[in-house]
Amino acid sequence: MDSLEGQQLFQSRLCQQLSLLTAVSESLTERILKVENRLDELQAQLSSRSEAAPGDWDGAAELLSGTEERLSRLERLLEDGASTLKVVDPFPEDEIQEFPEDEPQLFPEEEQGLLATESV
Repeated sequence: MDSLEGQQLFQSRLCQQLSLLTAVSESLTERILKVENRLDELQAQLSSRSEAAPGDWDGAAELLSGTEERLSRLERLLEDGASTLKVVDPFPEDEIQEFPEDEPQLFPEEEQGLLATESV
């Protein structure tokens, strides 16, 4: 009888574990289906955006070419002007700048003597 009870106990535990396993697999299957649906929606949005993007890209290409022209014009101006401009050091070493010594600044309470001084 002891082996019959052990076998029934084993079958009972096996059924419980099988039931838990099917519940987990069902939950995972539902999640996978939701993720696939979300992926399909995102791919549809991406494809609709990529269809509208070529017009936007043309405008960006024009903007970039205009910017490139302006930059090359500025580079030419800088190259031409660099030969005629005199470079001036804004902080020459021979010029010494003196600064007045900082005076301690007091708070209004300190000026009036209202703050207690520490005594040791």
